[in-house]
Amino acid sequence: MNALDSLEAVEYFDFQKKLFDSVKKILKVEPKGVVYDVTNTYFHGRSCSIAKLGHDKEKRKGFPLIQIGLAVTKERGIPIFHKTFPGNVHDSRTFSDVSTELNKFGITNGVAVMDRGVSSAGNTDYLRKNNWKIICGLKISDSIEKTIGDDLSDIVAVANRTKVNQSVFYCIEKKYSHEETVGRLIVCYNKKRAQAQSESRFDEIEIAQLRLAQGKTIKPDMEKFFSTDGKLLNSRLTSAAKYDGISFIFTNTKMPLYEVVQSYYDKDVVEKSFQALKGVVNLRPVRHWLYNRVEAHVFICYLACLLLSILKDKVKKIEMSAFSALFELEGLYRIFLIDPKSGFKLGKLVAPTKKQEKILNAVNKHL
Repeated sequence: MNALDSLEAVEYFDFQKKLFDSVKKILKVEPKGVVYDVTNTYFHGRSCSIAKLGHDKEKRKGFPLIQIGLAVTKERGIPIFHKTFPGNVHDSRTFSDVSTELNKFGITNGVAVMDRGVSSAGNTDYLRKNNWKIICGLKISDSIEKTIGDDLSDIVAVANRTKVNQSVFYCIEKKYSHEETVGRLIVCYNKKRAQAQSESRFDEIEIAQLRLAQGKTIKPDMEKFFSTDGKLLNSRLTSAAKYDGISFIFTNTKMPLYEVVQSYYDKDVVEKSFQALKGVVNLRPVRHWLYNRVEAHVFICYLACLLLSILKDKVKKIEMSAFSALFELEGLYRIFLIDPKSGFKLGKLVAPTKKQEKILNAVNKHL
């Protein structure tokens, strides 16, 4: 606890800025784009002042949350900085704070990539006014429906096919304005996702039919598919399936369509950082309640995540993941001998394996 309390004197923003400046020099990073997203973590109990009830991305109900906003470089996924927010702050509202901080990091233009949960008209206009380009997801709206019209039957064509990793999308683009920002709306259709959404809905319908037959209540979001006497309304089921597998991307860049789609769907650089935070870094459970200790805990986890991203960047040249490298290095240790009379110390590293040597050489190069 004393160690966490000692971090209260640290100016986290200034420290992260100095740290990123060093990382840029060591790794020769010149960020031309930023990926921003928000995750959350939950608390048991109600004693933490920053933890508030909000929308949990992992769909746990009744637990207070904190939000963690993370900005990483678009090209290599190196964390730039993080910031914590109360759990009841909407994702899109966190960006106004973060965008101001990016300017202080000297990152004043480029391409910002944001998930649809973070994007908003206000954020888009802010970025445009500050000479940023944007690639962001959008939720379906009346404006989008009017732009794309009723018929998307021609979207599945060879000319519209774009592959991102193992996923295939069929994409078309139309002129579109996100409030005051003029750009392009890219409509993306994924067959596998469409089928998964359809089957999931059918599963829910079958469960609802069974419960109605037994005189039981059904989920509120299923009620619209049934008449008052319990009959299935097929027209509403067809209407609900209209946008299965469809997603929308807005951009004001001049990038070709396939580059925009790849940039958006390959934004898992930040999602992988979140996976690391909640996995190997052990962000949770948060076993602290005082505000300063919660901030310190998240900060330490952020530092661990940054070290993992640097390790990943180093060992990718030897075709190894950061987690594989850590696993290989677990068996490496140093033996220390100390003469209590003279105080003489001797340390010796046990002989590394060939794999361990490759990892150490990759990590130590240019450091």
